[in-house]
Amino acid sequence: MVRGLQQIAKQSWKHISLLHNKKMAASYHARSNSLPSRQHPIVSQIDENLNRLRATQSASTSSLIGHNLSGLQDLHECVDVLLQFPLTQQALAQEKQREMVEELLDGSLMLLDVCTTAKDALLQTKECTQELQSILRRRRGAEGLANEFRKYLTSRKAMKKAICKALKNLKHIQNKLSTPGENGAVISVLRYVEAVTISVLESVLSFISGPEAESKSSRWSLVLKLMHQKKVMCEDEQKANKFLSAEAAVRSCIKSENMKHVENVQKELQSSELSIQDLEEGLETLSRHMIKTRVTVLNIISC
Repeated sequence: MVRGLQQIAKQSWKHISLLHNKKMAASYHARSNSLPSRQHPIVSQIDENLNRLRATQSASTSSLIGHNLSGLQDLHECVDVLLQFPLTQQALAQEKQREMVEELLDGSLMLLDVCTTAKDALLQTKECTQELQSILRRRRGAEGLANEFRKYLTSRKAMKKAICKALKNLKHIQNKLSTPGENGAVISVLRYVEAVTISVLESVLSFISGPEAESKSSRWSLVLKLMHQKKVMCEDEQKANKFLSAEAAVRSCIKSENMKHVENVQKELQSSELSIQDLEEGLETLSRHMIKTRVTVLNIISC
């Protein structure tokens, strides 16, 4: 689906570029009869941003995911500029495009809901992280902490359920985007931007919650042959994911109330809190850009 949208988007950008070049050429015809045809700068910026995001779409570390959120913000800023062009607005305002525009607006609303879910999950994780850190600082020994550790894991479990629902919503939007249809140039670009936004948000949610529980299909012989490889990958992922590292440290403390393990929990909780802060800021800024784009499109079709 993504590859298909990518190809459509490339063709669309050329189309948009030609339209704008024609307008620019008409404006300057009196001064020059040999104006070179060049791609509009904003189209080039959109292309560059999408290429960068495609290259790191499988990000699994906090820094890379934060980088992708920043890149997604830049992409939405470029889209907002594109939406200011009269030709773009004329294309979106066409009656034959109304159904596709409505679908994009529905998708953007669902993406905003997913953003809210991600922010709520981070807030919940931050609150239980800070609470556990406060308890660990007040208590000098490791005894009697098992219940507090279990509360932390219970909170994380509830948060993961909400994220699982949000991931299903993302899949629903993806399925709609993969539906073939006759799309104009602008619609095709907006659809692909939405697809990339889904991909980044999916990586954010997966990073916060960690890998899904092992499914029954893992009992199949083919999967059994890959169990060792999967174990190594999970261990590497756990080291890179501060949320998973904190969970692992807490579970170790429940099994063995050792002061050394408690100190490790404190260290991992501090690291996860730093990851939370970075992701919160990225999601909040992205939400504002998405709201701005949505309002712009609503204003265009309502005029």
